[in-house]
Amino acid sequence: VPLFPGGYEYDVAVYTGRIVYIKAEASENYNVSLWVADVGVQPKKILSFGDFGDEDPYSIINPRISDDGTKIVYALFKFESNASSSKSVILQLWLVNADGTGNKLVAETDQLDLLPIAWSYDKTKVYLGSTSELSGASTSGLYSLDTNKGKIEKVENLPEVILWDLSFSPDKTKIAYVTFTYKKYSGPVAPYTIHITDIITGETIEVLKGE
Repeated sequence: VPLFPGGYEYDVAVYTGRIVYIKAEASENYNVSLWVADVGVQPKKILSFGDFGDEDPYSIINPRISDDGTKIVYALFKFESNASSSKSVILQLWLVNADGTGNKLVAETDQLDLLPIAWSYDKTKVYLGSTSELSGASTSGLYSLDTNKGKIEKVENLPEVILWDLSFSPDKTKIAYVTFTYKKYSGPVAPYTIHITDIITGETIEVLKGE
Protein backbone atom coordinates (compact mmCIF):
# COMPACT_ATOMS: atom_id res chain seq x y z
CA VAL A 1 0.00 0.00 0.00
CA PRO A 2 1.57 3.34 -1.02
CA LEU A 3 1.36 5.33 2.19
CA PHE A 4 1.90 9.08 2.09
CA PRO A 5 5.18 9.78 3.95
CA GLY A 6 5.00 11.07 7.51
CA GLY A 7 3.90 9.63 10.84
CA TYR A 8 0.78 11.80 10.98
CA GLU A 9 -0.60 10.74 7.60
CA TYR A 10 -2.05 7.30 8.42
CA ASP A 11 -3.70 5.40 11.24
CA VAL A 12 -4.58 1.76 12.01
CA ALA A 13 -7.76 0.34 13.59
CA VAL A 14 -6.43 -1.80 16.44
CA TYR A 15 -9.23 -4.41 16.34
CA THR A 16 -9.51 -4.91 12.57
CA GLY A 17 -6.14 -3.86 11.13
CA ARG A 18 -7.88 -1.49 8.71
CA ILE A 19 -5.64 1.39 7.60
CA VAL A 20 -6.69 4.92 6.68
CA TYR A 21 -4.13 7.06 4.87
CA ILE A 22 -3.74 10.04 2.59
CA LYS A 23 -2.12 9.93 -0.82
CA ALA A 24 -0.85 12.67 -3.11
CA GLU A 25 -2.88 12.85 -6.33
CA ALA A 26 -0.57 15.26 -8.16
CA SER A 27 2.53 17.36 -7.67
CA GLU A 28 0.55 20.10 -5.89
CA ASN A 29 0.94 19.96 -2.13
CA TYR A 30 -2.78 20.43 -1.48
CA ASN A 31 -4.15 17.82 -3.87
CA VAL A 32 -4.46 14.72 -1.68
CA SER A 33 -7.10 12.03 -1.32
CA LEU A 34 -8.21 9.80 1.57
CA TRP A 35 -7.91 6.02 1.23
CA VAL A 36 -8.87 2.94 3.25
CA ALA A 37 -7.10 -0.43 3.03
CA ASP A 38 -8.00 -3.83 4.50
CA VAL A 39 -5.77 -6.89 4.62
CA GLY A 40 -6.05 -8.83 1.35
CA VAL A 41 -8.39 -6.27 -0.24
CA GLN A 42 -7.62 -3.64 -2.88
CA PRO A 43 -7.29 -0.17 -1.25
CA LYS A 44 -10.30 2.10 -1.81
CA LYS A 45 -10.31 5.86 -2.30
CA ILE A 46 -13.11 7.33 -0.20
CA LEU A 47 -12.51 11.09 -0.64
CA SER A 48 -10.99 12.97 -3.59
CA PHE A 49 -9.96 16.50 -4.44
CA GLY A 50 -13.12 18.42 -5.37
CA ASP A 51 -15.42 16.53 -2.99
CA PHE A 52 -15.75 19.65 -0.83
CA GLY A 53 -17.75 21.71 -3.32
CA ASP A 54 -15.47 24.68 -4.07
CA GLU A 55 -12.26 25.61 -5.81
CA ASP A 56 -10.29 26.82 -2.80
CA PRO A 57 -7.24 24.62 -2.21
CA TYR A 58 -7.26 22.38 0.82
CA SER A 59 -5.13 19.76 2.50
CA ILE A 60 -6.32 16.68 4.41
CA ILE A 61 -4.11 15.75 7.37
CA ASN A 62 -4.14 13.57 10.49
CA PRO A 63 -6.81 10.99 9.60
CA ARG A 64 -7.73 8.93 12.67
CA ILE A 65 -9.80 5.74 12.51
CA SER A 66 -11.88 4.30 15.35
CA ASP A 67 -10.66 1.08 16.98
CA ASP A 68 -13.36 -0.96 15.23
CA GLY A 69 -12.50 0.54 11.84
CA THR A 70 -15.92 2.07 11.12
CA LYS A 71 -15.43 5.84 11.55
CA ILE A 72 -12.73 8.28 10.47
CA VAL A 73 -12.06 11.81 11.63
CA TYR A 74 -9.63 14.07 9.79
CA ALA A 75 -8.46 17.67 9.73
CA LEU A 76 -8.93 19.84 6.66
CA PHE A 77 -6.88 22.97 6.04
CA LYS A 78 -8.86 25.33 3.80
CA PHE A 79 -7.05 28.22 2.12
CA GLU A 80 -9.81 30.74 1.38
CA SER A 81 -9.47 33.80 -0.84
CA ASN A 82 -10.86 37.11 0.38
CA ALA A 83 -11.57 40.52 -1.16
CA SER A 84 -7.95 41.65 -0.84
CA SER A 85 -6.82 38.61 -2.87
CA SER A 86 -4.95 37.24 0.11
CA LYS A 87 -5.47 33.80 1.63
CA SER A 88 -6.80 32.97 5.07
CA VAL A 89 -6.42 29.54 6.61
CA ILE A 90 -9.19 27.72 8.47
CA LEU A 91 -8.91 24.36 10.19
CA GLN A 92 -12.00 22.18 9.87
CA LEU A 93 -12.64 18.82 11.53
CA TRP A 94 -14.64 16.32 9.45
CA LEU A 95 -16.16 12.93 10.13
CA VAL A 96 -16.71 10.19 7.51
CA ASN A 97 -17.65 6.51 7.58
CA ALA A 98 -14.93 4.11 6.48
CA ASP A 99 -16.93 3.26 3.33
CA GLY A 100 -16.90 6.91 2.27
CA THR A 101 -20.51 7.71 3.22
CA GLY A 102 -21.73 10.35 5.65
CA ASN A 103 -18.90 12.86 5.14
CA LYS A 104 -19.79 15.87 7.31
CA LEU A 105 -18.22 18.94 8.86
CA VAL A 106 -18.16 18.65 12.66
CA ALA A 107 -16.26 21.73 13.85
CA GLU A 108 -14.20 24.69 12.67
CA THR A 109 -11.42 26.55 14.49
CA ASP A 110 -8.66 29.08 13.93
CA GLN A 111 -6.32 27.13 16.20
CA LEU A 112 -4.38 25.61 13.33
CA ASP A 113 -2.52 22.81 15.11
CA LEU A 114 -5.53 21.41 16.98
CA LEU A 115 -5.28 18.04 15.27
CA PRO A 116 -6.94 14.64 15.83
CA ILE A 117 -4.93 12.14 17.88
CA ALA A 118 -7.33 9.34 18.86
CA TRP A 119 -10.97 8.33 19.24
CA SER A 120 -12.46 7.82 22.68
CA TYR A 121 -13.19 4.24 23.66
CA ASP A 122 -16.96 4.68 23.12
CA LYS A 123 -16.55 6.61 19.81
CA THR A 124 -18.49 9.64 21.08
CA LYS A 125 -15.45 11.93 21.20
CA VAL A 126 -12.19 12.54 19.40
CA TYR A 127 -9.13 13.69 21.31
CA LEU A 128 -7.21 16.59 19.78
CA GLY A 129 -3.72 17.74 20.63
CA SER A 130 -2.14 21.18 20.41
CA THR A 131 1.46 22.29 21.01
CA SER A 132 0.79 26.01 20.48
CA GLU A 133 1.35 28.91 22.83
CA LEU A 134 -0.61 31.65 21.05
CA SER A 135 -0.58 35.38 21.92
CA GLY A 136 0.82 34.70 25.37
CA ALA A 137 -2.12 32.48 26.29
CA SER A 138 -1.55 28.78 26.85
CA THR A 139 -3.48 26.83 24.23
CA SER A 140 -1.26 23.77 24.34
CA GLY A 141 -2.61 20.56 25.77
CA LEU A 142 -5.27 17.94 25.16
CA TYR A 143 -8.79 18.72 23.93
CA SER A 144 -11.89 16.64 23.24
CA LEU A 145 -14.32 17.06 20.35
CA ASP A 146 -17.92 15.89 20.84
CA THR A 147 -18.67 14.45 17.40
CA ASN A 148 -22.43 14.83 17.87
CA LYS A 149 -22.50 18.43 19.13
CA GLY A 150 -19.33 19.71 17.46
CA LYS A 151 -18.15 21.15 20.79
CA ILE A 152 -14.43 21.38 21.59
CA GLU A 153 -13.36 21.45 25.25
CA LYS A 154 -9.98 21.37 26.94
CA VAL A 155 -9.31 18.22 28.98
CA GLU A 156 -8.73 19.23 32.59
CA ASN A 157 -6.59 17.52 35.26
CA LEU A 158 -3.50 17.57 33.05
CA PRO A 159 -0.12 19.18 33.80
CA GLU A 160 0.30 22.65 32.26
CA VAL A 161 3.07 21.56 29.92
CA ILE A 162 3.42 21.04 26.18
CA LEU A 163 2.63 17.38 25.42
CA TRP A 164 4.99 16.13 22.71
CA ASP A 165 4.68 12.71 20.98
CA LEU A 166 1.35 12.09 22.66
CA SER A 167 -0.12 8.57 22.59
CA PHE A 168 -3.03 6.83 24.34
CA SER A 169 -3.46 3.59 26.27
CA PRO A 170 -5.81 1.05 24.58
CA ASP A 171 -8.69 1.98 26.91
CA LYS A 172 -8.08 5.72 26.28
CA THR A 173 -7.82 6.55 29.99
CA LYS A 174 -4.08 7.31 30.09
CA ILE A 175 -1.66 9.24 27.91
CA ALA A 176 2.08 8.93 27.47
CA TYR A 177 4.03 11.98 26.32
CA VAL A 178 7.41 13.68 26.27
CA THR A 179 8.41 17.01 27.80
CA PHE A 180 11.66 18.85 27.19
CA THR A 181 13.84 21.04 29.37
CA TYR A 182 14.93 24.07 27.39
CA LYS A 183 18.42 24.92 28.67
CA LYS A 184 21.98 24.74 27.45
CA TYR A 185 23.03 21.18 26.75
CA SER A 186 25.87 19.36 25.01
CA GLY A 187 24.02 16.30 23.67
CA PRO A 188 22.22 15.81 20.33
CA VAL A 189 18.77 16.53 21.83
CA ALA A 190 17.43 18.63 24.68
CA PRO A 191 16.97 16.83 28.01
CA TYR A 192 13.59 15.08 27.95
CA THR A 193 11.24 13.29 30.33
CA ILE A 194 8.63 10.65 29.45
CA HIS A 195 5.46 10.82 31.55
CA ILE A 196 2.21 8.86 31.88
CA THR A 197 -0.90 10.73 33.07
CA ASP A 198 -4.35 9.40 33.95
CA ILE A 199 -6.66 11.85 32.12
CA ILE A 200 -9.51 11.15 34.56
CA THR A 201 -7.70 11.63 37.87
CA GLY A 202 -4.70 13.66 36.72
CA GLU A 203 -2.29 11.29 38.45
CA THR A 204 1.10 11.52 36.70
CA ILE A 205 4.17 9.32 36.92
CA GLU A 206 7.64 9.90 35.50
CA VAL A 207 8.77 6.91 33.44
CA LEU A 208 12.15 7.94 32.05
CA LYS A 209 14.36 11.02 32.23
CA GLY A 210 17.07 11.80 29.70
CA GLU A 211 20.40 13.28 30.67
